[in-house]
This record gives sequence, C-alpha cells and structure tokens, in this order.
Amino acid sequence: MAERRGRWRTASGLSLLSPGVAVLVSAVMLAGWLERAELMTVDVRTLLLPGGHPAPLAVVAIDGDSIKRTGTWPWPRSLYGRVIREAARDGARAILLDLDLSTPASDPAEDLALTEAIRDSGIVVLAAHSQETVSPEGFRIQNLGLPLPAFAEAAAGIGGIVFTVDEDDTVRRAPAVGTFGDRLHPPLGMVGARYLDPTVPSQAPEGALIRMSPHDLNSIPRISFYRVLDGEAEEGFFRERVVLVGATTQELRDIWKTSVGIVPGVYIHAAVVQSALNRSWLNRPERGWSIFLVAAASLTIGWALARLGWRTGLLVQAGYLGTVILAGWLLLSGGIILEIVPLLLVGMIQLPVRLAVSTRGAERALGLERRKAEAILKLGELEEAERTGRPPYVVPLVLLRQVLDLDQVVLFRAAGDGSGWSREEAAGEGRVGANEDLLREAMDRNDVIGVRDVEGWSLYIPLRTVRRPAGVLYVSRERGRPGEEDLRVLLSFATQTGYFLEADDLNRQVRDLYLNTIKAISKALDSRDHYTGAHAEKSAEYLRRFGRACGLNEEQIEAVHIGALLHDIGKIAVPDRILLKEGRLTEEEFEIMRSHPESGYAIIEDLPLPEDVKTIVRSHHERFDGSGYPDGLRGGDIPLVVRVFSIVDVFEALVSERPYKKPLDLPAARGELERCAGTHFDPELVRIFLSVI
Repeated sequence: MAERRGRWRTASGLSLLSPGVAVLVSAVMLAGWLERAELMTVDVRTLLLPGGHPAPLAVVAIDGDSIKRTGTWPWPRSLYGRVIREAARDGARAILLDLDLSTPASDPAEDLALTEAIRDSGIVVLAAHSQETVSPEGFRIQNLGLPLPAFAEAAAGIGGIVFTVDEDDTVRRAPAVGTFGDRLHPPLGMVGARYLDPTVPSQAPEGALIRMSPHDLNSIPRISFYRVLDGEAEEGFFRERVVLVGATTQELRDIWKTSVGIVPGVYIHAAVVQSALNRSWLNRPERGWSIFLVAAASLTIGWALARLGWRTGLLVQAGYLGTVILAGWLLLSGGIILEIVPLLLVGMIQLPVRLAVSTRGAERALGLERRKAEAILKLGELEEAERTGRPPYVVPLVLLRQVLDLDQVVLFRAAGDGSGWSREEAAGEGRVGANEDLLREAMDRNDVIGVRDVEGWSLYIPLRTVRRPAGVLYVSRERGRPGEEDLRVLLSFATQTGYFLEADDLNRQVRDLYLNTIKAISKALDSRDHYTGAHAEKSAEYLRRFGRACGLNEEQIEAVHIGALLHDIGKIAVPDRILLKEGRLTEEEFEIMRSHPESGYAIIEDLPLPEDVKTIVRSHHERFDGSGYPDGLRGGDIPLVVRVFSIVDVFEALVSERPYKKPLDLPAARGELERCAGTHFDPELVRIFLSVI
C-alpha cells in the first residue's frame, strides 16, 4: 500500500477586508443606526462618574407632602411670595422659579402679592417655555409660556426651561438658548450660574451633555416647600446659594427620563448650574474623530487576525478592554464621551468575516456551518458526561469530528509504566485504522506524523506534556487533507488533553494518598475504641445511597464519607476510663464525652479538608429541635450534610453492638428513627432514609 508520510506545517495570509469593514461601520454610524446603543453606553458611563465640585445650590421641593399640607392645588400665589421673601431674607444669591406664571390667578390680589415679593427681593428669575403644536389644517403653532408682564417687569431675569430630548425620550444635552416670540432667553440654569460667577457664558458649548452624577444630585440640600412656609428652614440654609423652586412629585408631571434615571425638572436645572459653574460639561467628539478611530481599529484588528493566528483571541479581547479603559479615562479626565459601540462593532465583525472569506467556496462554507450547528447540539451531552463521571474530553472528541469533518477521532492513552497504551475514547464509525508502529513513533519523536495512502489522510498527534507524551490523538479523513486551521485546532486540543491526562494521574495519586491518610487516622482511633472505626466504615456504606436521594452532589457525598471516618476523632482526647467504660456514664463523665465534637474540630480546623468535613466533625451531635450540642443549632440552621449524616450515624449505632447495649433489629431501629423525627432528626430526611434502606 503506497503511502506518504511527513511533518505538518502551517501558514497564514494577510486579510484585505479591514478597509471594507471600516467603511461599513462608519456608514452605519453616520446613518444613525448605532445611536440608541451608543446612548445606552453613555448612560452607563454617566452612572460611574465620581462627584464633582459641589455648587452652592438649594432646592425648595414642591413635593407630595407639601400638597397634602396645603390641601389645594394650584396654590395661592401669595405662598410663593412668602417663600421668596424667606429665602431673600436669609441671604440667597438668586431664586429660580421653575413655575408656569403665564396665566393670571383667579384672585388678582394673589398676583399682586407675588409681584411685590418678586420686586422687593430683586433676585428672582422666572421661567419661560414654549410648545409647538400642529393644527388640524397642518399649520405649526408655537404656544408661548411667558410670565405675565407684571411678573416679568418685577423679575431680575427670565430663563428658558425647555429641555432637548434625544430620540429615546431622554434628557442628556445641555439646553440651548430659547426663542420666545421675538426674544431670546438663555436657559434657566445658565442664568443661575451667572449669579454665582459672572464669567460663565450665557449658553453651553454646542453639543455638550449635562454632567448628571447621582452623587452630585443627591448632595444638593433640599427642603420641602411647606417647611419653608412654616418657618422650619434653619438660619443660613439659603445664604449665598442659588435657590431653585420647583415640583418634585410625579403627580405634577415635571418628571424627566435622564442618564441617571427619572429626575424632576428642577434637579436638571440644578445639574445645568453645576455643569456651567464647574465647566464640567460632557463632550462627544465630532464624527470625524470617531471615523478615524474606527478605521484605525479595523486595520489593526484585521492585521492581527491575519498575522497572529492563535494569539488573535487574546489580542481582540485586549483591544476591547483597552477601548473601555480609554473611554473611561477620557470621560474621567476630560469629560469626553468617546463613541465605543462602533469600535466594538468592528471587532465583532472582523473575526466572522475573516473566517467566512477564508472558506473555500460556497459549498465548503455551507457545509462547515451545518457541521457547526450539529456540533453545538452535541454540547448537550457534556452535562451527561460530567454527571456520569466520564472524562471532560469525551464530548470535544465528538465536536472535533463534526466541526472538522473527520471520519475517525481516537484518543490513545499511554500506560503509566510506558509498556503501551489503551484506547481511551473514540468518535466515529467503523474500524479504527491506526497503525501501532506509527503510534509508537509519534510518541517517541514527540512530533506530528501525517500519512496519506489509498484510504485517505491520517494524523498521529502526540499529547504533549511537561515530562513525556501522555498518549496520541489519531484522526483520519477520506476526503482531502485537513486544512491549516484544522491542524491548529487539533494541536490545541492535543496539548490541552495531554496536560489534563498528566494532571489526572497526579490528582489520582494525591487523592489516594489523601484517603489513605484519613483511613490511617480512622484506624488509629479504632485502636483505642474498636467499635468507632468499624462504625465509621459501616456508616459510609449507607451514606452514598442516602446522600444521593437527598440531592447531595458527588463532592458533598465524598465530604460526608470523609466526615464519617473522622467525625469521632475528638474521642482521642477522651480518657480510656471513660471511652471504654461499660455501663452508664456519670454526669461528669458525660460532660467530658460531650466535649469530643469541639476537640475533634480543634484537631482538624487548620487541615486542608473540605468545610463540610469540618462541619460534620463539629456538629454531628446537633438535634433538629435545638437540644443538641455543642452549639444548640435548630432545624434548617443545621447544615444539610450534618442532618444527613446524623441519621445514618445514629441508625448504624442502633443496629450495632456496643459495650453498654445490645443491637436492635431493623424494625425496632426504624421505629426509633420515626419516634425521634422532629426532635433529634429532620422528619423529611427520616422519611427519605427509611425509603432507601
């Protein structure tokens, strides 16, 4: 039979698709299709903002308590006048009224009282708003909400309270100077900031976002409107502050969706004051910068995908992490909101595009996708493989065969003494055609051997480890040579499996040593108290069956088994005259005997044993009704492993002979457990135990 053998090598080429990906992502970004996703990232980053420099602000909240206290709405306008006078008397720098004063009150005396308060204080800024509606005839009508002329003449200024809302109905951007009829009015918050610092511009930078940190908003002093009316504001509460008066209760409908959640409008004005005063606006760079970054990221990732092979995954992940870190640093250091969704999209597109273009023809691409889908369905077998204790490389063997379109995938494990190997696991149908001489040669040379004969291609890949190959991975295919990417996958799997097999051998040795040490300790205890050691071994026989019925996993069952061997280790500290005494113990002797759980726990506390083992040693004499010792635990406070073990421990003691009693027969022992259910033992676990013995 003619055949050709040789060593396998790989190569990779440079992808030229990166510019196309950059153009595609840039076009999608300019079309606005990524805007909602980007705004979501803006909101997340805004929530992470640290607190800034607090501005001297105070909020007088028209809240639910205030409305209940006054008993009416809308309020008499003289009430606002009283609050204005109180804040002005206390030394406020400015008072911003976020209120609609565009219509007269039913009682002219109320408007007169408010007008006098506004004029006398000299520091009140009123609100102006507008709303555009469309008439049934299709005409656009601007509805102005300007303060009444008397109020406007008495006020120190007028500020707009119209917010700019993004496409997802969220307020993020700084309000612009508003047009109200034939007049322009700066935003209310900008007017308030200028009272504190006259150098503040009358409008925010174009395109700026309001810096709304939850910490900053929560740190603004607040007082309910009715408390000011009742004179409960502390002396100096308003001094040298800009005071904002506005609704904070949802029933008054001045509530807005923002980057940091649902916020009353008066607090958005407060955030504008802080952003303007601290020059801490958040800024999104012009789209040109974003397009440049997209192009740079696409070219870099594309080059890496083509050149670095298996390192690509790490590089792409590092690039994603670097993007997030860069965006966070720019936000915290300069208030710059870098667009990160297009950058992440570049990385998410590059890898699948690279794989799709590298496939050889539409038929191969479709076939690969079909095999991938079949392989993903096979992943469901992994849970069953783990549950039954089969090695974790069983399912990957099946996946390798389907994804790489192989006929046979067989794992040969080397014997520990080097005498040969065993066929560990196989995936595929038909007879395995591995050549024994080539298996040995691949192990001896520790190198990949490729063979081509009339039956197709086959590979012998050693399972490399630190010391020597742990076996050989044999694969075969009748239709064509395995590709370069296929070989990368096979080599990676072989290396990982080799290390697993080596670690598995070491773990078995360590586990055997571990269990033998524990059994030696149990036998040492048996030499002092013969029935205790035998009692532990017999208890272990019941535990596995009962533990599974109670829902314990294999690790917990193993811990309970070890606990069964060690639970009475504290009796080492009990004198022989008490431990081996025939007949009943005196009260003093019984107290000494009762100390053995704590003594046992002290002995093993610092040993590298599972916590469940230590818990069993300490708590195996606790009772369900709380009358046990040493901690008097009750009911569900007693760990499940202890409740399981206690039933088995007592049952085995009942049916075993002791120096001080005869053994009970099985019906009597079952009756004793039923009698003690609810006092000594968990009644539900007693029911389960009696059903499995």
